[in-house]
Amino acid sequence: MLLLAASSEQSKEFANHFLLHFHFHILDVSTVSTTPSNPFSQVGLIFLITYLLKATRYQKKAAAETITPSPHLVNGKKLSDSSCQTSLSCIKLLDSAQSEAPRALFKLAFIVIFTFFSVCELGHISFQNTYLQLLPGLNITAQEAAEIATLTAVTYTVGRAVSVPVSGLLSSGTILNVHLCLCLLAFGAFFWSATQCRLWLAVNSALAGYALSPIRSSMFAYVNTYTTADDRLNALFFISICIGSVFSPLIIGPYIGVLPSVLIYVDLVSISVALVAFIAVQVLVCQKTCSVQKSQSTATVEEVVQQVGAIN
Repeated sequence: MLLLAASSEQSKEFANHFLLHFHFHILDVSTVSTTPSNPFSQVGLIFLITYLLKATRYQKKAAAETITPSPHLVNGKKLSDSSCQTSLSCIKLLDSAQSEAPRALFKLAFIVIFTFFSVCELGHISFQNTYLQLLPGLNITAQEAAEIATLTAVTYTVGRAVSVPVSGLLSSGTILNVHLCLCLLAFGAFFWSATQCRLWLAVNSALAGYALSPIRSSMFAYVNTYTTADDRLNALFFISICIGSVFSPLIIGPYIGVLPSVLIYVDLVSISVALVAFIAVQVLVCQKTCSVQKSQSTATVEEVVQQVGAIN
């Protein structure tokens, strides 16, 4: 009993000493964080808190994924419970072990789409004012070019706001097809509007801004429909976007002073490549969907035959 009492007294003394030391440590941290001699003390605490929050969020997400598996998506639609039971696992279309090659082609195609679309989008936004001021015959001033560019930014922002309710009615694939074709129409119309009055040029610029608005977000939504967009894949996509922002000034800048229409040529070529790559992606998804449906129908027929044999 004496030993237990002594050990309890020592533990209490150790606890009090630890709490007192921890209290002074907190006071010292708060004091240092307010002094200009150590401006990075608060940054460390912020990073620690952010890390703990993210770790908690990822643990909850991992627990939820282990409890409820991902729905099996075929062409953007969730299978029924009976169809899900006949499949090997309820996962997305391109996440199965048998889809390694189609998944690699899918990701590679979207890297190409992100790269060329960013060349078009960032190049057009960056050099639009220069293009408008260098157009022959219209004599557009810097102020007028800025007003037209502002109109493009307004329609771009409004288009993104409109795409939120529209995405509930149309699939991301439909939105991408419509707006990529609308981009081709808008950029091709610049060859005509550049020879007309400033009003038509402003209308054409507004149409281009609206056509570009929902494409990037719809691409992310389309990718996440058919495969899991993890951090590594998203990093590849953002690197592709940055590559486009690097190459667009190198392609457009040296030639726009001599030939202003080089901006429109680059826009048309970039959107055309992105559209062709997206058509190839849709063909790949369609083929994979047909093979999955065929395997599911075969499994259903075999199950029916087994049930009939068991009855007989």
